[in-house]
Amino acid sequence: MRLSTRRLVLTEEDRLAEVTLEDVERAGGWPGIFSSSAPLSVEIGLGKDTHILEQAAAHPDRLYVGFEYARKKLDKILKKIGYHGSLPNLRVVYADVTRVFAVLFPEASLSHVYVFFPDPWPKKRHHGRRTLNSTFVSEIASRLAPGAPLEVRTDNAEYVEQIIEVLDGEPTLENAVAPQAYLPDPIPLDAGDPESHIPTLFESKFRERGLPIHYFYYRKQT
Repeated sequence: MRLSTRRLVLTEEDRLAEVTLEDVERAGGWPGIFSSSAPLSVEIGLGKDTHILEQAAAHPDRLYVGFEYARKKLDKILKKIGYHGSLPNLRVVYADVTRVFAVLFPEASLSHVYVFFPDPWPKKRHHGRRTLNSTFVSEIASRLAPGAPLEVRTDNAEYVEQIIEVLDGEPTLENAVAPQAYLPDPIPLDAGDPESHIPTLFESKFRERGLPIHYFYYRKQT
């Protein structure tokens, strides 16, 4: 679904899916936001992709929270949610997730974390801006419930080296596809849900062009 930012006008109904940090604090946490304590999944860096919408629609018994730091991209996501219709199990947050993640989620509270095609910041002097560094991966791991997956996808071969280093360097995570570091094709992590892999827009375009994608599957140790 392609939307022009210039013509994008959000209605009050479109904005219902967005919550602020203050909203979460006032509600006493995510169970208060959703009025539910169902399993909670987080997607970091939504871009303009519909992956989280499709997950929420396919799994109404689960809760989803997405983070995006670019306001224009988040507005497009909100509009797409509005077009889709009611998704009471989905909320999105406008924030730099690396600054608020540990505050917003208690330890061992997440059932799944997705990090798809994060900005590779290709220039060496910008590598410090990459989302997947040892500090943030440690925070993610501490918030995953035992056995819960962290799923990463990237098309950037140079970023792969850092991803392997930080994921293997986190002692509470284990590689679910070892001895391979990553897979060239996706797999469903939930054996009871073979359709649990939902491709992103980037992913579909890359695969159509025959470009390689690196799929990482890690789990919190039990």
